[in-house]
Amino acid sequence: MDWNTTRLLMRSRPGALKCSRSEMAVLEAAASLVSRCVVQLGAVVQAADEEELRLILRAVEEAAYGEAL
Repeated sequence: MDWNTTRLLMRSRPGALKCSRSEMAVLEAAASLVSRCVVQLGAVVQAADEEELRLILRAVEEAAYGEAL
């Protein structure tokens, strides 16, 4: 995935990405973990549903500690 292009689209043309608000939250969280993409964590947490929030938390654990526990 081209994270730099994704980041640019999220910032300049968010409507170009056809996804729900919660899917966009997951994408923002992922982009912030792999590139220099600033994300409003409060907005991400509020937009994500329960399963997506679990996925985001697991991704953060893996980014911090390597393989998830």
